[in-house]
Amino acid sequence: RMSTGSTTVTLGNIVFKDTGTTAPSINAIISDGASGYYVGGHFTHANASARTSLIHVLADGSLDTLWTSANGGLDAAGTVHALALVGNYLVVGGDFATLGGLARVNLGSIYVGTSTPVADADWNPDPNGIVYTIAASGTGVYIGGAFTMVSATARVRLAHLSAVFGNGGASEFLSTFCDGLAGATGGNVKTIALNSTNLVVGGLFTTVNGTARNFIAEVSSACALTSWNPSVTGTDVKAMVVSGSSLYVGGNFTMLSTSARTDFGALNLNVTANYVGSLNPAPN
Repeated sequence: RMSTGSTTVTLGNIVFKDTGTTAPSINAIISDGASGYYVGGHFTHANASARTSLIHVLADGSLDTLWTSANGGLDAAGTVHALALVGNYLVVGGDFATLGGLARVNLGSIYVGTSTPVADADWNPDPNGIVYTIAASGTGVYIGGAFTMVSATARVRLAHLSAVFGNGGASEFLSTFCDGLAGATGGNVKTIALNSTNLVVGGLFTTVNGTARNFIAEVSSACALTSWNPSVTGTDVKAMVVSGSSLYVGGNFTMLSTSARTDFGALNLNVTANYVGSLNPAPN
């Protein structure tokens, strides 16, 4: 359970603070696979201990004291927006310049196979803009955000990277996926979800690869837009989760396809009509 005050955020037994001018925020929480979890956001302290924007919480709810800002945190001004666990590596995306004591711009990985985390000295894709979302699939990592270049190669807000870490610097090169995709234009990619071998992307964009798509789109494994096109009326899509044939969508909107939905709703996948599910909680 999370609660928010004017200067603190509380998650379970952990109280987050920020000694700067902004309030602390929690942007990403994922399981560590052992009943604990990783937390990323923007903060400088967790339970009065200096921790910069990334922590590990143990299975008993306590702060992992071996996970420090020096070996598993960011620079003082950094923010974590996305986390993904791939085997023994935690992939970290956001807006930062260092990770675990290494120079890493907006994306990097940390080896978590031992009790003390170690930043990956090899994997360094170096996107030139903020990474807002990460989705892992097999040996690949999909990233979305505000970037236009990854590994010195043009990639507009959407990219696919190898997820072979710790491999002498040869592991971060781009796969051939989406070499022919121009990416999302008109706005940033904020969220990615996997629909079997297809990739569903959401954000602030209005076109993808030159074709109109309002804030949500699906791309096939061949990097082509599918015919799935529910369209969203609003300003953005911020979060998505796939469950079976349903896609749960959150953001700032008033319509999903032709149905009134305020900021949250469900879409049917793998269809070309009747996109919207019956879920309509209408959060305020």
